[in-house]
Amino acid sequence: MQLRVLGGSPGHTVALDKRDYKLGRFESSESGPGILRFQEPTVSRLHAELRWNEKKGGFEFFNQSSTNVTSVEGKRLGPGKSQLVHPGDRLQIGLVTLQLEPAPQSQPKPKPASPVLEETAAPTRADNKPLRQLLSNLSRLGENSPSPG
Repeated sequence: MQLRVLGGSPGHTVALDKRDYKLGRFESSESGPGILRFQEPTVSRLHAELRWNEKKGGFEFFNQSSTNVTSVEGKRLGPGKSQLVHPGDRLQIGLVTLQLEPAPQSQPKPKPASPVLEETAAPTRADNKPLRQLLSNLSRLGENSPSPG
């Protein structure tokens, strides 16, 4: 998943690769994993949180602001309240509008090899008679071929 800024400072996108995020107008000294800072006066210092909910299989959006607007799809979220959000949902904190999106497709990562395949894919010379014979034949061919002159 990713979070795209649509209004406020549009164009920025943040990959949501952590389980918990804090969204707000933090001091410049406050930084670290999961802190999303917005330099907008209508955003509270700690305005909202996005937390991964394992049971529900998605992010939950929590309103931590008692004074500034927090909404999901245009519906105001009361202070201390939360709502499960889905790809395509628009979230608002103050005058900043965000959209939850699926992450762009990247090239598929190679699947890790199965331990069983690793064990059988690379037999040793001692336990594989056909392989030993092939290597022996290749070795003999190399000995009998003319050397380049």
